[in-house]
Amino acid sequence: MNTQDYLSESFRIISENFRSNDPTGGMTVASAAYLVKRIVGNYRDFGFPRFKDVLATLTSEGRLRTGTNSKDAFSLWLTEGTVPAAKPIQNPDRFRPLRNQVWFAFIASAPAGKRFLHRTTGETRVGCSELIGESWVEIQPIPTGDERQNARQFLEENGVDETEFQEVIDGERWYVDFPQHLAAKSPHLAIGWKRERSSRVIDYVRKWCDQNNVDQEVVFESFASAKPSNSIGLAESARIVGPTRDGLRGVLLEALQRMSTDDLLHFSIPASHLIAVLRPDLLR
Repeated sequence: MNTQDYLSESFRIISENFRSNDPTGGMTVASAAYLVKRIVGNYRDFGFPRFKDVLATLTSEGRLRTGTNSKDAFSLWLTEGTVPAAKPIQNPDRFRPLRNQVWFAFIASAPAGKRFLHRTTGETRVGCSELIGESWVEIQPIPTGDERQNARQFLEENGVDETEFQEVIDGERWYVDFPQHLAAKSPHLAIGWKRERSSRVIDYVRKWCDQNNVDQEVVFESFASAKPSNSIGLAESARIVGPTRDGLRGVLLEALQRMSTDDLLHFSIPASHLIAVLRPDLLR
């Protein structure tokens, strides 16, 4: 598929699945971007730095127009003569989330130390000081700076002034505060960001698996336990899937990471663990 084929296919997917989600009759760009990326492919693979550039090309060809809807969300409208007859919405590949502990190991900024994934079981270990065995592969987590840049790019592509969110994105708890501020501005923006971030993290983990000869089946939830949802990864919603202890551990670690220092001071920790850190000599 070349660039022109990509543009034609992207427009086909947008037009055939066009559904207005606003009184102005527009479809949010976040919704369109999600559909195109899941069904056609990543716009960067066809020479477009941003999805906004794809839309700019389609706009110059007279196929659609863009602007903000009644909720100030960047949206698109099909131009007269390009509106197709109503057709069933195409469903992209069924969403399959990463396992809780895998999501945490690739995106969490803490704890410090090395991280590993077991080739066979998919179990993860974080906060390690050295390699723990031949069956374990070291994880290279997604840099926090890259994630913050992705958030800024998402705002740009959706026509949102970055200065409104600058302090939030630069904050320590940006991964919690950013989607909350988006939701306050527009629920569609919040859903679009969750989809975008989830897609980016999954793509990153898939490539990591390929580079390290790891079977991708060990990093994803099974379809039996994965519940279809418009929201992103399991750790983001603190949702526990299945009774496995490793999944529960991943959620608990994610929850602890999101707690402030004041919250942690009110958290009950067994005395033996505190002694092991502060005065390990007392346990000898």
